[in-house]
Amino acid sequence: MVGIWVARNERALGAPVLTTNGGITLLHGNSEKAGYNTGASTDISAYAPKDTDLSEVQLDAYYRKQAFDFIRRHKGRAIRLYALKVLNWFNYRDDLAQKSEASGTKDSIMLFTYGPLLLMFFLRLLYSRRLRLSRIEVLLIVLYVSNAFAYAIWHTRVRYRLPYDLLLIVVVATFVGNLAGQWHPRLLAERQSQ
Repeated sequence: MVGIWVARNERALGAPVLTTNGGITLLHGNSEKAGYNTGASTDISAYAPKDTDLSEVQLDAYYRKQAFDFIRRHKGRAIRLYALKVLNWFNYRDDLAQKSEASGTKDSIMLFTYGPLLLMFFLRLLYSRRLRLSRIEVLLIVLYVSNAFAYAIWHTRVRYRLPYDLLLIVVVATFVGNLAGQWHPRLLAERQSQ
């Protein structure tokens, strides 16, 4: 599928690229006004190109260069921003560009659904000495946490994280099942017999 899309872009855009929004997304997450939770709402108007006749591919390269220039000039700020974006991966709410889309009700629902899952996830990590992590749990935890570091290169959003929350649910469900088995030996015996 990726090869087909790259071939399509070669034909349509004249360059074998996967995407032409990587540069602007990188700039949204790494520029003067970027915040750990601003995402696409970051004001990047100061970086508007003087040449308005750039192709999509050229514009993407231009924005990418602007982002890398910012990172090189402000290494300390870029590192701090990156660390905060990693932590923001675990946030239950986003600062939205369209304020009309923000909702206290939605934020409350996310807090009361994601919050306990995240708490149980961290308890699982703390409890790993007493209840050894299985290989599959290690894999799911690594996948879940590593995506925080990957997405923080650009910017983190709840909607980017949601598909990965399924991994979190599996880890928490496995943990709860193991705890139930420890507390109720009969349940553990039934599970082992299956």
